[in-house]
Amino acid sequence: MFRDRKAEKSLGIDDIKFYTYWYPDADELEVTGQYIASGAIKSFRPEVRIYDLDGDLLEVEKCTSYLHGNGFETCEVKEELFFSGYPFSFSVSIKKNRLPKVRIRLILRESKRSEKLKMSSDMDLEKLLKAPCNEQPRYVAHMQEGEKFPKSMVTYYSEGAEGIETPKFVFYKGSDNSDEYWANYLKYTLTIEGKPKKDMLVYIMLFNEKSELIDFELYDIFDDEEDIVDEDFFNVPPAEKIARIVVYTGPHPHQIDYADR
Repeated sequence: MFRDRKAEKSLGIDDIKFYTYWYPDADELEVTGQYIASGAIKSFRPEVRIYDLDGDLLEVEKCTSYLHGNGFETCEVKEELFFSGYPFSFSVSIKKNRLPKVRIRLILRESKRSEKLKMSSDMDLEKLLKAPCNEQPRYVAHMQEGEKFPKSMVTYYSEGAEGIETPKFVFYKGSDNSDEYWANYLKYTLTIEGKPKKDMLVYIMLFNEKSELIDFELYDIFDDEEDIVDEDFFNVPPAEKIARIVVYTGPHPHQIDYADR
């Protein structure tokens, strides 16, 4: 992994954590991680560039986290919504058997819209991860179909979520199929009571024993919705145990987009 630490510092980023793996049964390289900062940042747009061992550029990818097909892409990290530990994910289509080793370069470019420095979130993800958890980490593949993760493994944090109760999640193994893809099928249901006064965004983040972010999903809540009940799933990296799940509900990027217009 190659980085421009000078550029990162100029944006207010102290460090970046990475977790990289090949996606099961697919020619995709997953790059997941977190941005760490102790103070204010400037808004920026990230991209990943993939090089072979000869130094030739093969792929260029933008951030790939979409919200349930509604077309909104988290391709910009906004200063108003940032918290230390903010997650990111890239998915690169490349054949593992043809190119088992690659060089990865992460580029962060300041957004033109940045006019001020602001740290609006009180979210402290590292502090949440340091809280004691008496449950043993679990391999999804070793669980029985329908077996649930203990509720004590799930940590919730909400910020500015007026009009709704803290979302309630249930995580469990969704299939007993031993195929590599389905063996790591982690399903979840969610219940959100009430009607939000403004659009909100839910970050659902999975961490391993080393407190590394191994996967995350985003779920949007719009102000015209009430008493939400839904479900979705993860395909957890097969080599990892899940030690902690963090669910953070905070302001939606739509609010910032509207304010800029």
